[in-house]
Amino acid sequence: MALIRDMLLALFALVHTASAAVSSFNYVPLGSNPTLYTPGFEPIMHLDQHTFSDTVYGQDRAFLVEFYADCCVF
Repeated sequence: MALIRDMLLALFALVHTASAAVSSFNYVPLGSNPTLYTPGFEPIMHLDQHTFSDTVYGQDRAFLVEFYADCCVF
């Protein structure tokens, strides 16, 4: 039973670290949707579903987040 628990914990740790990513000013979000700002040109960090949590949560500074969906025309 302990072996199964340890294997599941190891698998969870592997999956969690494999999907963790922190954004930078040059990060281009994954996918084919256009961005509102140009990555690397403007001092804006682009976040997506892969980088939001690891970049924003648990930091010692505040973030101002602008949510944007390319399907909205207004």
